[in-house]
Amino acid sequence: MDHVVPTPRVNFQTMERHIGKNVLLVCKVESVEGNRASVVAADGGRVVVSLKQTAVDTQFVEFEGTVEAPNQLRETDRAYFGGNFDMSTYNDLCRLANTDFVSLFV
Repeated sequence: MDHVVPTPRVNFQTMERHIGKNVLLVCKVESVEGNRASVVAADGGRVVVSLKQTAVDTQFVEFEGTVEAPNQLRETDRAYFGGNFDMSTYNDLCRLANTDFVSLFV
């Protein structure tokens, strides 16, 4: 029987627990230079994303990728979240998904 392991949702604070693993990071894109994006995670931490494709079409993006360092992510996929997204509420979700209610997300 195949068991699908869910991809954890992270903020900056929880990224360091997932080095070498695949995660989902929702963030606000601040700038893109070449194949690197400077982003701000839901908890305000700054992350550098190595992009698979350089064009980023919206301000808020969910990057799926591998955590290479506590503040670095290598993109494998993305979803656009538009120009209006409540990062504070999403940060609460990340906190709960990685602490008190982790069992609901696995």
